[in-house]
Amino acid sequence: MSSARQEWKVGLFVLLGLTLLGILMVQFSKSWTGFKPTYELKLKAFNVGGLKPQSSVLMAGIVVGQVLSTDLSPDGKSVMIRVRIFKRYGIHRDARILIEQSGFLGDQFVSIDPQENQGSLLKDGEEITCQEPFNLQEAARSAIGLIHRLDGTVQTINATVERVDRLLLSENTLTNAQHTLDNLQAVSTQAKLTLTDLDELIRSNRAGIVVTVTNLAQFSERLNQSGAEVQTLLANNRSNITSLIAHTESASSQVDGLFKDLQAGRGLAGSLLKNEPLDGEFKQLVNQLTLLSSNLNKFGLFYKPKPVRTNTAVFLYPGKDPRR
Repeated sequence: MSSARQEWKVGLFVLLGLTLLGILMVQFSKSWTGFKPTYELKLKAFNVGGLKPQSSVLMAGIVVGQVLSTDLSPDGKSVMIRVRIFKRYGIHRDARILIEQSGFLGDQFVSIDPQENQGSLLKDGEEITCQEPFNLQEAARSAIGLIHRLDGTVQTINATVERVDRLLLSENTLTNAQHTLDNLQAVSTQAKLTLTDLDELIRSNRAGIVVTVTNLAQFSERLNQSGAEVQTLLANNRSNITSLIAHTESASSQVDGLFKDLQAGRGLAGSLLKNEPLDGEFKQLVNQLTLLSSNLNKFGLFYKPKPVRTNTAVFLYPGKDPRR
């Protein structure tokens, strides 16, 4: 009797222990929601990363639900994530939903970041877009590609530096550059000396330069006055100047006609030019007049030339002349 009672007590104790153990296991299980009312949301993403069912859903660091399942959408281009949210937590439509990770190697979870809390609250069964998690492998591949591009850039820079060192920084180029700098320094020194001499020249001849500038100003003023007077003179004597120009043109026409008559042999002058005998007599007359003017200038108006004696004596014998 006591043995049966003892067995019954042991069985009751084991049952109570198993019951408590079950309650504790359910209590600490992630799938436990107890008897709290919930509603379901569908999150659409292109990649869930390492997100698994029964993962937590956090809003501002507080657990507000859990992930029920993850499955491909009917079109096979995206993933549909079903989450259960406690009814007491309302989520506005402008909330930012993304998949994050606890630490560097921790579990992934769904994070809900409230924004301005504008718009209505999400209802049971509604679908909302979820941002995919940070993909470490994709980032590593991008980083490797970036490193390769940087390596190529560094090689290009090295080649450019080597080319610059070979072409621009060679000994001949540096020598030429040094000579150029020396020449520039010499030219700069000479220019400085020239400017100093010019400054000294201007300073020593300041009075003369001032007088010259003043004279130039006065001369310019006089030129302006003369120009004004000439303009006035032209304006006042426009008719006379026009008549003078007309008379000049008429005289030019007459002279032109006279030259044409001379070339044609018309008139006295034309006859002298075209008649050869008359031209010779005219030249002889000119020569005689020239000789006459020369004699008048040399001997005077009353000059009379002496007669020329001729010797008529005839010597009968050679020897000394008896008249001498």
